[in-house]
Amino acid sequence: MTTPDVTAAPVKPASVWEDCIDIFYAPTTVYERRRNGRWALPLLIYTLLTAVMMFAARPMMAPMLEKQAATQIEKMREGGMTGAQLENASKVTRAMIDSPYALIPIVLFVPLGIFISALLLWIFSKLFGSTQSLGQSMTIATFANFPRLVIGIISLGILYATGSAGISSQYSAGLSPASLLPDDTSVIVLAMLSRLELGVIWATILLGIGTYVIGRVSKQSAALVALLVWLCATLFAVGSAFMQTS
Repeated sequence: MTTPDVTAAPVKPASVWEDCIDIFYAPTTVYERRRNGRWALPLLIYTLLTAVMMFAARPMMAPMLEKQAATQIEKMREGGMTGAQLENASKVTRAMIDSPYALIPIVLFVPLGIFISALLLWIFSKLFGSTQSLGQSMTIATFANFPRLVIGIISLGILYATGSAGISSQYSAGLSPASLLPDDTSVIVLAMLSRLELGVIWATILLGIGTYVIGRVSKQSAALVALLVWLCATLFAVGSAFMQTS
């Protein structure tokens, strides 16, 4: 197996904020600087910024959440749930939609999702002779997700500009082919197409660059590792969509 021609020349240290910005246009430099595998503070920053963005999106997403809640209540009714049980379920659902604290469990899934991506990245990279540790994989996965914040902000701006009337599902608000399809499209198809979202593709490319720089594997191997991580995440998204329809 050939090793990549990546030099180990010293790089100037930079602050966390500089790395969070430089990852957009100089990812190779960022990963060289972050070879020490320090990911905790960048992950905290990413999680907090995601929480702020999700809080800002709540007013626009409320109609979609209410529609989904009504669908779930109707399924409970068809499943034989009594009137009192339906009323309690409706109150709980309404409280989750109205309360900003309902975002806390969702936000907690952000670092969990990055950890799972890093774990997959670490496992797959080892198949190609990578030298990166799990901590270094966490660094790669954390910084790879920062561009998704920008895509999220763009999507949020579009929502505020166009209004929330056209948001019928979580797929309607993203910058993916899924947002262009009608409401009656299979959720499995929507889930697959949502994985072609610009932020997801950008993050996948950065996973490959990080594996190439830090893991010391060839460009072809790094691309395959990133693709395998993307495929696993896509299978999970499709599987979750299938569970919703069953």
